[in-house]
Formats: sequence, structure tokens, C-alpha cells
Amino acid sequence: MKRILNLVILAGIVTSGIVFADTPDWSVNPSDYEHTASMTGILLLEGLQSEDPSDMVAAFVGDECRGVDAQGIYFPPSDQWIWGITLYANQEGEDLTFRVYDASDDIEYEIENFSYTFISDDIAGTSEDPVEWAFTTTDLPDWSVNPSDYEHTSSVTGILLFEGMQSDDPSDMVAAFVGDEVRGVDAE
Repeated sequence: MKRILNLVILAGIVTSGIVFADTPDWSVNPSDYEHTASMTGILLLEGLQSEDPSDMVAAFVGDECRGVDAQGIYFPPSDQWIWGITLYANQEGEDLTFRVYDASDDIEYEIENFSYTFISDDIAGTSEDPVEWAFTTTDLPDWSVNPSDYEHTSSVTGILLFEGMQSDDPSDMVAAFVGDEVRGVDAE
């Protein structure tokens, strides 16, 4: 029983960088804002271009939704799915961040390395030359432990499950913690 509990805890640790979610309730009331801009882009999820029109992308200032597109459209000239967002603000210069909902995997991603500074009436990206919203789970964590800091050892052998599916990716990592302190890690 202790071994099963450890595996459940380890699976929870591995998935902590991803937010499993129901379809987000992202919405914006356009009448609350004086200015608009538009952005057209493609979704790159874990390096793969989305072909799921049910995926969603949204723009935020803090936790306040400032634009959302809940339906991708197929653009035949470039043979890709694109999303377009009308962005809303009351002043120029606000920094917007982006989130995406991957409908097929029921996962919400936040993007860390793409933002946009609002400019009224701006057009960022087009169907022919879209911006790329590249979303990944998280960067590799910097987990390490110094074995000489501890007097006793133990080992756990297990499998990693993600949404009920066994991982076959050798680059997946797992770690054990006491509070925020790493006590064991397997990165191979």
C-alpha cells in the first residue's frame, strides 16, 4: 500500500506543471474597453501545430481576460489552422500574456516567453504571416539532491501515468520531496 501511495504522489509531482481543466470560461465584455487591436496566429503545442478547431487561445492582463478565440479556422492557402483575437484595452502600453486550452488533452497552458504590449488599432500577424503562440508545459526543473546530506536511503520503482496513460518518454522526470526540499530524483 505504501508503494502505491508513493507512485500516486510521484505521478502528482510530475503533472504539477500542467493545469488540468474543464473548458475555460474565458470571456470579455467589449463594452468595458475603449480601444482594440487584433492578432492572428497559429498554436504550437509542445512543438506541434494545432489542427484542432476546438482549441482556444486567450489574452490576459493579470487574470483579466482581454480577448479570446474559441474556434480556430482552416486557412487553405497556407494549409493550417489559425486563430484570431480581438484584444481590448482602455490605454496603450498594457502588457498582455496568453493562455491556450488544448481541447483534445483537456489541458490549459500558460505561455512564458511571448507577450504583447497593447497598441490601439494595431494588427499583429495575418493569415499569411501569423504570429506563433508556442506553448509548452514547463521548462525542465532544476531538481537535485546531495546524497551525502542524508544518513538513510530508500528506493521506489514505478511507472509514470499521465491521464491514465503510461509514459514511454525516457526524458520524463520524477522527484520526491519533503516540503520544498528535493529528496530524490530520476531524470533518465
